[in-house]
Amino acid sequence: MFKKMFGPKKMDAVGEPVEPKALREALLALLPSQGEVNKHLKIETHDKFPEGFKAVWQMYIKEQDDEDSFKYHTSLLTHTLSAEIDPKEKSARFKVSQNKKSARVPEGEPVYDPWYGQVKAGPLEELRAQMEAEAKKRSYSYSTRKLTEPLAACASGMGWDAYY
Repeated sequence: MFKKMFGPKKMDAVGEPVEPKALREALLALLPSQGEVNKHLKIETHDKFPEGFKAVWQMYIKEQDDEDSFKYHTSLLTHTLSAEIDPKEKSARFKVSQNKKSARVPEGEPVYDPWYGQVKAGPLEELRAQMEAEAKKRSYSYSTRKLTEPLAACASGMGWDAYY
């Protein structure tokens, strides 16, 4: 009757749950890092959930000053997707966080404005096609839902409840 507005969204499990290792491999396959696709991506181990992982994108970005439109600030952006795989509950939780720290850009390092096109999740062929289509655009948008939905759909299709 009422649509849930706040808190994590839940995608119910479909079918029998697979092993946590198989789920982890399927989720990591949706975070490809080849060529220009996700070239700043690093996969780290999760401290609290050993079956899970953290996908970390770290890059230098340029943002316009709020008061002076001709002035820009450079920052080191750390964008993290946390995949918490809990075998006891047969659930997978996906959380996204960002941290910006002002920094000087080392010589030769690329600076992104906007940075949204560097963070992607999904099958490699679809991501390449999406990047080609976005190359012609002048405006960009970013949504954490676009990043977490393919992962949640994969987890629920493999028999695990997904919260994103």
